[in-house]
Amino acid sequence: MSEFQSPRVNAARLPSFVGRTVRLPCKVINVKGGALVEACDGGQVEVRLTDSQELAGTYVEIIGQVVSESCIKFMLGLSLDCSDKELGRRDY
Repeated sequence: MSEFQSPRVNAARLPSFVGRTVRLPCKVINVKGGALVEACDGGQVEVRLTDSQELAGTYVEIIGQVVSESCIKFMLGLSLDCSDKELGRRDY
Protein backbone atom coordinates (compact mmCIF):
# COMPACT_ATOMS: atom_id res chain seq x y z
CA MET A 1 0.00 0.00 0.00
CA SER A 2 2.97 2.35 0.52
CA GLU A 3 3.34 2.87 -3.25
CA PHE A 4 0.13 4.91 -3.17
CA GLN A 5 1.20 7.34 -0.44
CA SER A 6 1.58 10.99 -1.40
CA PRO A 7 2.21 13.24 1.62
CA ARG A 8 1.23 16.92 1.52
CA VAL A 9 4.25 19.18 1.54
CA ASN A 10 5.20 22.84 1.38
CA ALA A 11 8.23 24.36 -0.36
CA ALA A 12 10.48 23.94 2.69
CA ARG A 13 9.80 20.19 2.88
CA LEU A 14 10.42 19.41 -0.82
CA PRO A 15 14.15 18.61 -0.40
CA SER A 16 13.23 15.72 1.92
CA PHE A 17 11.07 14.11 -0.78
CA VAL A 18 13.25 14.15 -3.94
CA GLY A 19 12.26 11.20 -6.13
CA ARG A 20 8.94 10.67 -4.33
CA THR A 21 5.36 11.51 -5.22
CA VAL A 22 3.83 14.32 -3.15
CA ARG A 23 0.85 16.68 -2.98
CA LEU A 24 1.50 20.41 -3.04
CA PRO A 25 -1.42 22.75 -2.27
CA CYS A 26 -0.53 26.08 -3.86
CA LYS A 27 -1.45 29.28 -5.67
CA VAL A 28 -0.64 29.52 -9.39
CA ILE A 29 1.54 32.57 -10.06
CA ASN A 30 2.57 32.11 -13.69
CA VAL A 31 2.01 29.54 -16.44
CA LYS A 32 4.31 29.72 -19.48
CA GLY A 33 5.60 26.38 -20.72
CA GLY A 34 5.95 25.26 -17.13
CA ALA A 35 4.38 26.88 -14.12
CA LEU A 36 5.51 28.83 -11.09
CA VAL A 37 3.45 28.35 -7.94
CA GLU A 38 3.50 29.66 -4.39
CA ALA A 39 3.24 27.06 -1.63
CA CYS A 40 1.41 27.66 1.64
CA ASP A 41 4.70 28.62 3.36
CA GLY A 42 5.33 31.36 0.77
CA GLY A 43 8.07 29.45 -1.06
CA GLN A 44 8.03 29.31 -4.84
CA VAL A 45 8.12 26.00 -6.70
CA GLU A 46 8.65 25.31 -10.40
CA VAL A 47 6.20 22.82 -11.92
CA ARG A 48 7.24 20.95 -15.07
CA LEU A 49 4.30 20.59 -17.45
CA THR A 50 4.07 19.00 -20.89
CA ASP A 51 2.35 20.85 -23.74
CA SER A 52 -0.90 18.96 -23.15
CA GLN A 53 -1.02 19.60 -19.38
CA GLU A 54 -2.49 22.66 -17.71
CA LEU A 55 -3.37 23.98 -14.29
CA ALA A 56 -7.05 24.84 -13.99
CA GLY A 57 -7.70 27.46 -11.35
CA THR A 58 -5.89 29.90 -9.12
CA TYR A 59 -5.60 27.53 -6.18
CA VAL A 60 -4.68 23.93 -6.94
CA GLU A 61 -3.27 20.84 -5.34
CA ILE A 62 -0.55 19.39 -7.52
CA ILE A 63 0.27 15.72 -7.36
CA GLY A 64 3.68 15.06 -8.81
CA GLN A 65 7.17 13.69 -8.43
CA VAL A 66 9.76 15.88 -6.71
CA VAL A 67 12.63 16.40 -9.19
CA SER A 68 14.76 18.75 -7.10
CA GLU A 69 14.50 20.88 -3.96
CA SER A 70 12.35 23.45 -5.80
CA CYS A 71 10.83 21.55 -8.75
CA ILE A 72 7.99 19.07 -9.24
CA LYS A 73 7.13 17.03 -12.34
CA PHE A 74 3.36 17.39 -12.78
CA MET A 75 1.20 14.25 -12.75
CA LEU A 76 -2.25 15.56 -11.77
CA GLY A 77 -3.82 18.82 -10.65
CA LEU A 78 -6.93 19.27 -8.55
CA SER A 79 -8.66 22.64 -8.54
CA LEU A 80 -9.24 24.07 -5.07
CA ASP A 81 -11.18 27.07 -6.39
CA CYS A 82 -14.85 27.22 -5.55
CA SER A 83 -17.66 29.64 -6.16
CA ASP A 84 -20.11 31.10 -3.66
CA LYS A 85 -22.72 28.73 -5.09
CA GLU A 86 -20.50 25.71 -4.34
CA LEU A 87 -20.05 26.99 -0.79
CA GLY A 88 -23.83 27.29 -0.37
CA ARG A 89 -23.72 31.05 0.08
CA ARG A 90 -26.71 33.16 -0.84
CA ASP A 91 -27.43 36.84 -0.99
CA TYR A 92 -30.25 37.59 1.44
